[in-house]
Amino acid sequence: MTLSEIGIRNRLAAGDGLVRSTTKTANALAYLWAWAYTTRKLGHAPTHAEHAAEWKLNQRTAEREAQRFREVFGADVEIQPIADWLNATEAEWIASRTKAMQAPAPPFLGALA
Repeated sequence: MTLSEIGIRNRLAAGDGLVRSTTKTANALAYLWAWAYTTRKLGHAPTHAEHAAEWKLNQRTAEREAQRFREVFGADVEIQPIADWLNATEAEWIASRTKAMQAPAPPFLGALA
């Protein structure tokens, strides 16, 4: 199962239609990709301020993106373990924006699938 499949399934279960579910998931994955990229670039888990600075976001926009991620993947799902897993095992997915929606989900997200 891919990260996008998990996200879309979660949003459909929450009552969103297919188009809205897909759009929300794509936005959440864009945030995840940016977070994973920032982690790799800095060599450590970024703070929210470091992430915002890297992408030239104001604090409010950065918080809104984090909230969108939580809406799609769940409030209890932490972004850093997923970013670390992607950087360790799926670096090609981070490097390719065209493959972002096809990235496999890490095994520890199995409970969400």
